[in-house]
Amino acid sequence: MDKARQKAKKLGVPQIRLHLFMCVGKKEAECCSASAMTQAYKYLRKRLKELKLRKSHGLFPTATACLDVCKGGPILAVYPDGIWYGGCDPDALDRIIQEHFIDGNVVEDLVIARCDVVAG
Repeated sequence: MDKARQKAKKLGVPQIRLHLFMCVGKKEAECCSASAMTQAYKYLRKRLKELKLRKSHGLFPTATACLDVCKGGPILAVYPDGIWYGGCDPDALDRIIQEHFIDGNVVEDLVIARCDVVAG
């Protein structure tokens, strides 16, 4: 457990404010192509790094195999906010980064779901 705690600390887990889950399937999905999902996730990570938002804003992106929506992808789920975004191509991700992660305003036209109960 000590090694896991050290790794979590090195990753900055104690400073996470928003955990960003993006579907990055290994095969074609009904929502979008595997390459579109991979490209979107790589873009998200690149932009967060370029803008130095991982540490300054506590943003932690994680690729996940599937978020089971399988419509309107790529999908990005933001926790603990409980906001699920669809159509997360690079242009949409730029809007989400600026409007939601930096300015604190949900990008309503990209929201596909909201969680009614969010832990916090």
